[in-house]
Amino acid sequence: MIYKALLIAGVVANVIAQLLLKTGMRGLDVLYATVPMHEKIRMVTANAYVWGGMVFYGIGFLLYSIVLSRIELSKAYPVASVASIILVTVISIVLLTETINIQKIVGLLFAIIGIAILLYR
Repeated sequence: MIYKALLIAGVVANVIAQLLLKTGMRGLDVLYATVPMHEKIRMVTANAYVWGGMVFYGIGFLLYSIVLSRIELSKAYPVASVASIILVTVISIVLLTETINIQKIVGLLFAIIGIAILLYR
């Protein structure tokens, strides 16, 4: 039971990392910016949100590594992936004002059904 809780905590850490990274990179446009490369690197590395994202990715990695010591990869990875997709989508719609459409809803429903089939076989 503790490993399932750690899996959920790892998913939450990775979702937080995604949101922090998105927030930190918003508006930087480092790929097409006309500033020198060293300035692009400084823009990214000086951003606290990017650092926060890296910290939460590290936490998620450690938790997921512990989970894999007890839960089958063929179950842990799909559950973590789909749970992350669902959480990121919902939070992005609510906090980042991203759009929702029927394709996203149907896709999320199929993902949930797929995980249910995988876990309850």
